[in-house]
Amino acid sequence: MRPQSIDEVAHRVRQFYEACSFPGYEEVETPFDLAEKAGRGVYMQLLDRRLPWSARVLDAGCGTGQLVNFLSMMERQVVGIDLWYNSLRKGQALKERFELGSARFVQMNLFRPAFREQSFDYVFSNGVLHHTADAVRR
Repeated sequence: MRPQSIDEVAHRVRQFYEACSFPGYEEVETPFDLAEKAGRGVYMQLLDRRLPWSARVLDAGCGTGQLVNFLSMMERQVVGIDLWYNSLRKGQALKERFELGSARFVQMNLFRPAFREQSFDYVFSNGVLHHTADAVRR
């Protein structure tokens, strides 16, 4: 069996996530609820404590953008990129509903970023590489 290219794998994963984007915002109705949910997660707690409030942050493979929205609530400039429009749409909807101005969502392939070097102080990606053609090599 031949190895699949980045584009072939991206296409298959895109089909899945366009149909089933998650996590949703079902239990998150307000930014307060989002902060409360974040307080229960070690990863979100650590990032919130360690990232300066003025930080420029990129979340590569942000999914529905819960972390992007949460981190942006403290005046951080946070950009979330993902291939999946339906996922990004959920994050954008919460941002618009509660006017979280510093969060931005961009549909983009993390292997082909369209940002200038040094655009961000911090770049992270969580739960993404296993969706790629060669997670070990990446």
